[in-house]
Amino acid sequence: MGGLARRATILDSLHQKEDPVLLLDAGRVFPHLQIPISRLKAKLSLKIMERMGYDALNLSSNELAFGKIFWEDVSADFSFPLVTSNLIDKISGRAWGKRYLIKEKGGITVAILGIMPVNYLRHQISYPNFTIIPPEEALKALVPEVKEKADLVVLLSSCGVNETARLIEGIEGIDLVIASGKKGLKGNPLDDPTPIVQPGGKRVGIFKITLSDDGSIAKKANRFIFLGQEIALDEEVEKIIREDLSEEALAKWKAEQKAKYEAQQKQIQELQKLSPEEYINLIRQRNRIQEEKNNEDL
Repeated sequence: MGGLARRATILDSLHQKEDPVLLLDAGRVFPHLQIPISRLKAKLSLKIMERMGYDALNLSSNELAFGKIFWEDVSADFSFPLVTSNLIDKISGRAWGKRYLIKEKGGITVAILGIMPVNYLRHQISYPNFTIIPPEEALKALVPEVKEKADLVVLLSSCGVNETARLIEGIEGIDLVIASGKKGLKGNPLDDPTPIVQPGGKRVGIFKITLSDDGSIAKKANRFIFLGQEIALDEEVEKIIREDLSEEALAKWKAEQKAKYEAQQKQIQELQKLSPEEYINLIRQRNRIQEEKNNEDL
């Protein structure tokens, strides 16, 4: 996981040289391959992103595939919000994460939206009572709303570059798009009224916006820094990685996973003993509890 340690070096330097800095990710942070240790590495990625000071994360299929239970388990490991503008709880009708985020940085107010394709809920069993509304529907509803609250509007999209370009056609008010997923458009994004940039992989994208006195965008600049061997490894992050992936830590994690699995199997066995009527009542009770929690979070 040397890429994270090099990324930390770049971001620490950026925070020292530039002010203010808004640190965002459009998704595909987690490993694509679903093997047991992937969950540990995903948890570690969130822990390091917290240390690097991320402001928000949009979800891609990689993150969503880990399931709702995983996200509930790791919720204490990070404080930055998940922005999921079109991932909706059917019961409450609200976004699962943040519908949108308003951040103030150096006197500038930024609205952040996050979208994903509708086909991401292939693992529906992991997200009961959730649905993904069409991203264009979410954008048409939310962009005018957040534009009134912010100086700049940034869209995080895991729909891929070309599909995102299609989605934002005719939608005014988005100042910058950060995309993950399929690559597409080439050329200088600064030539477009709404620039679409795609960092990801082994590079960090830096997009700099300068505002004029009246709040309009006066200047835009875009560059990438590749995370090659010449970039030093952040010592603190390297230490976190070594400790969290040590043999002792792996043994502890495997024991915890075994205990969780056994508890889940016991819960399944208890559920199988219920009559259909008892099971329906239990689901309704859980839904009511979840809706009350959603109301408290508002």
